[in-house]
Amino acid sequence: MIDLIDETFDVSQSVNYSLCLQIASKGISCCVFDTLTGKYIVLRHYPCETGSDFMTFCSNVFGEDELLSLPCKRSRFLLMSERSTLVPEPLFAEKEAENILNFNHGKREDEVTMFRYMPSVQAYSIFSIPASLHSLLQQYQPGIQGFHHSQPLIEWSIEKNKAVSFYIYNGNMDVVILRDGHFLFYNTYHLLAPADAVYFLAGALNTFDLNINATELAYAGTFADVSDCIELIKPFCSRITEIEPSNARIYNYAINETLRKQFIHLFNLHECVS
Repeated sequence: MIDLIDETFDVSQSVNYSLCLQIASKGISCCVFDTLTGKYIVLRHYPCETGSDFMTFCSNVFGEDELLSLPCKRSRFLLMSERSTLVPEPLFAEKEAENILNFNHGKREDEVTMFRYMPSVQAYSIFSIPASLHSLLQQYQPGIQGFHHSQPLIEWSIEKNKAVSFYIYNGNMDVVILRDGHFLFYNTYHLLAPADAVYFLAGALNTFDLNINATELAYAGTFADVSDCIELIKPFCSRITEIEPSNARIYNYAINETLRKQFIHLFNLHECVS
């Protein structure tokens, strides 16, 4: 478990705080941003043991952590899931969101379909969440806003004008490609082995006539997930860099650079357009 709390944290001031949650099969993470001071004052992470019942794990975390039920100025959650799709704004219809997602990923029972408009790419992100998890979130944080984890990556790529960026997590790889600063491509690939990262990256770049050895690649991911993939990519790419957290933000002194990189999407969630 990670539990880092700034000395300025004050339960009585929670109405001035922004709470962000990251929910993944490997655990639940949360950070608290003080909107008055512009500082991240809390980072917590609860790992989920392999083989554990995920909903029981989630219920226990929310039931035991009083932070997750505090009345906050704003609350958002980031769902780490490969079940998502982007639909251009002119083609989107709310009543068809579930059918579009099911067409791409297959239908699942007892799931709630969600969507979020992304002005930066003029498209809707459609994703789904288990109904029991959705109810749990609403119980502890009524009105909480939901986002798919692809949104912070896409927003960051556009803000930093990175031609190619990718994120590796839980055996999956997200790839974002821009051309002349404009969004061009996003996709998720399932990696059966680290070498698959090279194969999928090269294929995606080749589709858009980009040379993997001449194009800057920016990456992020937890060390355990990404390190083997990066070592295999390096011989084919001379311009590979790690996605850096923003220096414009203020963090609790205990939230070091390694943690900022590990939870980069969680910290960037505060900046996402509502």
